[in-house]
Amino acid sequence: MMKDYFTIENIQRVVSSDALLAGSFGIEREGLRVKADGALALTPHPAVFGNKLTNPLITTDFSESQIEIVTPALSSVEKTYQLLSHLTDLVEIALPRGEFFWPNSMPCVLPPLDQIPIAHYEGAPDAEASMLYRRGLAQKYGAQKQMLSGIHFNYSLAEETIKTLYCDAKQKESSLSYQAFKDELYLKIARNYLRYRWLIIYLSGATSAAHATFAKECLRLMPNQDGAQGHFSEAGPSYRNGTTGYKNIDPLYPRYDSCVHFAGDVAAFVQEGKLSQPKELYAQVRLKPKDPKDWLHSLAKDGIDYIEMRTMDLNPFDKCGISLIDMQLMHQMMLYCLLKPESDTDFAAVQVEAVRNENLAAERGFCDDLMLSRDGEAVGFKTWALELIDEMLDMDDRLSLGRQKMLKTIRRRITHPETTYAAKLNASIKEMSFLETNLALAAEYRIESKVATQLGLQKGDAWLAQYDGPALPGRRIAAE
Repeated sequence: MMKDYFTIENIQRVVSSDALLAGSFGIEREGLRVKADGALALTPHPAVFGNKLTNPLITTDFSESQIEIVTPALSSVEKTYQLLSHLTDLVEIALPRGEFFWPNSMPCVLPPLDQIPIAHYEGAPDAEASMLYRRGLAQKYGAQKQMLSGIHFNYSLAEETIKTLYCDAKQKESSLSYQAFKDELYLKIARNYLRYRWLIIYLSGATSAAHATFAKECLRLMPNQDGAQGHFSEAGPSYRNGTTGYKNIDPLYPRYDSCVHFAGDVAAFVQEGKLSQPKELYAQVRLKPKDPKDWLHSLAKDGIDYIEMRTMDLNPFDKCGISLIDMQLMHQMMLYCLLKPESDTDFAAVQVEAVRNENLAAERGFCDDLMLSRDGEAVGFKTWALELIDEMLDMDDRLSLGRQKMLKTIRRRITHPETTYAAKLNASIKEMSFLETNLALAAEYRIESKVATQLGLQKGDAWLAQYDGPALPGRRIAAE
């Protein structure tokens, strides 16, 4: 019954457009610190940000040289983007002289593997365990691939909206529990996102190039060279998401029909030695419970609190690593995945098919003859991509969501591939090089952040009066 409930007709009958648009949005943005010559900075994480394990806003990911910015959940993508911009400015102005924030998901010039610094933690109970886990990942997957960076998009529908939908559904199915209803809402989004993630890979892909110090198996897929140790491909937009990206060694397909089944499957992967810990499952979408430190137990007991999408490359043409229009696209994608009817194809087969489509879109998305697989049938890449965008346009029109202009702009990336981030990156690489392009952008963003910070101080950061998250360290950092 629940699968049939999440349709445009039912949703439109029960809640307003404003209620459907309401939600919480967060961004996690990773990025490397580099020196002026493009080499990885081997200096410690800036001390001004405090303890990496306890700072909720600015921390590290795998490496001491890899900063991670984490926004709290805010009530609109616009507010989240504004806060991300502010936090990015804080990082930029806190970097030591001669260091820059690398704008690309593909790494900069990397040192030998044994010189890539694993994040150092101390002053917290799980510090040693965190470092041990990272050392294990380096041995298993290679430290080079750990240096890939990306954008994670966190989303939840407004709780009041879910409650309203639940009350309506309960009138038809009195035994339905709220948690079961809420979980199915997010599970449907997750299942459909896994089906259609290839579209986001194409639309946001920006890893068509890499430096010669990156993983050789990836460089072999990039036949063109820029004369400055840069390699690039004009066949696909996102080699970070392709066959040689950072993925589990063996494809793993947990069930997405219930939280209990999902948690049980992931626990089994750990018991079988396929994963060292549950969080080593590198799914394109993660189901997030109230207690992320006890992920599987909390997920099975408490259900889903929000979902995390892990597909997007850093956008090198935006200081924040993601543009506002792409955040709006991701929000629209969440609603589309909620309302889009699912096929009757067994989801285990769908997951296998989705991985194949993911790799094809990532590595051959610019090939005019590219064919994907839809429920076992071949379909043209562009034909299917335009069909999905047109369905989003129809959904937007029927529900009065107000994002027609955004979707039409996004649609051009399909009909005019030269407008994609990867194609723009390749055009710049041909004129300059992979290193020069990214260093020029990094230097530009450093200046932009300094100017924005000074203007913000002069204006008193009036927009912060609207902010209701954790305390921001901006004044202290700016003063230093």
